[in-house]
Amino acid sequence: MIVLVVCMQRSGSTFSYNIAREVLCGRGTVHHEAGDDLRAAMRRADGTDHVIVKTHANDPFAVSLLQLGGARAICTVRPIRDALASWIETFGRDDDTIVAGMRDWLALYRALRPHALIIPFDKIDRHPLWAAWRIGRYIADGIWPTETARIGLRYTKKRIKPLTDALRRDAPGVVDAGFTWYDSTTLLHRRHVSTLASRRSEQADRAERIARLMAILAPDIADAGLSA
Repeated sequence: MIVLVVCMQRSGSTFSYNIAREVLCGRGTVHHEAGDDLRAAMRRADGTDHVIVKTHANDPFAVSLLQLGGARAICTVRPIRDALASWIETFGRDDDTIVAGMRDWLALYRALRPHALIIPFDKIDRHPLWAAWRIGRYIADGIWPTETARIGLRYTKKRIKPLTDALRRDAPGVVDAGFTWYDSTTLLHRRHVSTLASRRSEQADRAERIARLMAILAPDIADAGLSA
């Protein structure tokens, strides 16, 4: 099985990726990675039973495969203002990088929306075990809720925050991406969870910056059929 985790930035993509990864690891061999080239990932998979790719990028080959029924996609969506606020707070990227990344994802969402399992971020944030059950049921026939609950509990904010707060750049199995570093298996990065209670954009700093980014992205948001 090929599973694409193609969620909006800062909307629960890593949670979704790890639920899918662990569910499929119990059902065969799995090649998993983050990247923007599904075709290359499939070559690297080298005969494994399953391939999981986490991406925010608009890969035409991945979209075509999904539209033809050759892959399954998991997509989480968050109010864009809140996603931008979280992105700025966690990574501190410049405006051009944020606009380009969000535009690319919005184009991807427009193409994949009819073919994907879509989960609101609020469900992952407030009801992670329900979200884990929906993901597990989507990719594994006959899965029991008890299995997805056990997996989901390992990736709740309360469980992962102390682990990612303590993540060292030079630790074994950690990938240094420059602006951040992350565990190569779980893809959880340093400061992955900034607070246990999610903050809405109006509660965040940099309100003027977020308003400016929203104005720039307004046509792309409308084309994707989303609201702010």
